Amino acid sequence: MKNSLLLVSVLIGLSSSAQVKDQKFVSTGVLIPNGMAQVEKVIDGLSGPIGISFDGNNLFVAESWGKKVSYFDIRERDTYPSKNIAIDGLVYPIDVTISSEDGLVVSELGYPVDPPLNPANLVGSPEDDFIASELSVRGNNMGRVIRVNLHELGVGAPFKVVLNNLNTPSGVAANSSGKLYISDFDDNRIISPIMPGFKLPYEKILIDLAGPSDIAFQGDFLYLAERTSGMISRKNILYERDLFGKEILVAKLASPEGIALHGNFLYFSSNTNNFISRIDISNGHTAVVERVALAKESGARLAFFGDVLYFSQKKEGAIYKVLSRHASIGAKDKVSQVLVYPNPANDYLVVDGVELGAQIEIIDMTGAQMLKIEANSRNRIDISHLNSGVYFIRLNENEMLRWIKK
Repeated sequence: MKNSLLLVSVLIGLSSSAQVKDQKFVSTGVLIPNGMAQVEKVIDGLSGPIGISFDGNNLFVAESWGKKVSYFDIRERDTYPSKNIAIDGLVYPIDVTISSEDGLVVSELGYPVDPPLNPANLVGSPEDDFIASELSVRGNNMGRVIRVNLHELGVGAPFKVVLNNLNTPSGVAANSSGKLYISDFDDNRIISPIMPGFKLPYEKILIDLAGPSDIAFQGDFLYLAERTSGMISRKNILYERDLFGKEILVAKLASPEGIALHGNFLYFSSNTNNFISRIDISNGHTAVVERVALAKESGARLAFFGDVLYFSQKKEGAIYKVLSRHASIGAKDKVSQVLVYPNPANDYLVVDGVELGAQIEIIDMTGAQMLKIEANSRNRIDISHLNSGVYFIRLNENEMLRWIKK
């Protein structure tokens, strides 16, 4: 373990709210880097963005309050990229995902109530189709999955219904062969549409889950986040036929929401705090949670463009990207020269080496802002009112420094 990381939690047990078979990854810890990655806003002025996905250089965004899915050429960097409409006239689009290999895929849902009960997710298909999950306004929490031809995107784009009369289709994903999977949040299951003529229009993949919020594929493995139980699991779709069979990667999380895969790592957000974290899925015995970045709000949905992680911020109406910890040398050098003492601290904390007028924030482990001040000549901060625990100093929204309150 590197010296810059601190193991603050050793063992977390399994939740009793979900039935699990053949669990393997049951112990976990939390690694808190001294300086988490910076984030940068890349798109602003959106109307309730939630789901995001890439197709080549185009970033697709589900604008829930705007009742549409938009897309942007991310290479336009003089100003924020110009907006294009993929489909409009929706009820409550939630998530969108694009894959350069699997084609264009979008999931979208619309609730008849405000606020919505749960977001949805998109994933890709090799066909030239646009896939979306949507809640219709007929009845309570009725949902459907629709698809739009990739070559017919735009204002008033036509669509076809793939599956309707669902409860809460919160996530949609396609494997490499284009087979579609749907996570039904309130029915606690994952299903897959099948060809017409069968007794049911879908087959069950997993049942008795606990609030499956988001799903994603890597090879033959379907990964899922269960918000209610706090678990992230996976299932080999090719070989595992048991409707209860899944392999737990990490348990007792704080309401995991969005997930994205990149190499040996699975990245995830939370519905109750602002952290974006990751686990190494190549480790066969333990899954250690590492904090990667701090978003502005909870409930982000995630997507990768090459090696760069992007995430949505619904309330702010913006899209951010996570910068490498070494992407901005100047900013990192400024942070590294800052001294925080005493550490651990009891009644006060001194932040030395900060430019006058800089913004100093104190953030707790949930990502909540506990204090914000402007740097002065002394920078002696009264922390006597704070509870004991681990906190972070954040400077001008850049990387953070960890300290402990006695």
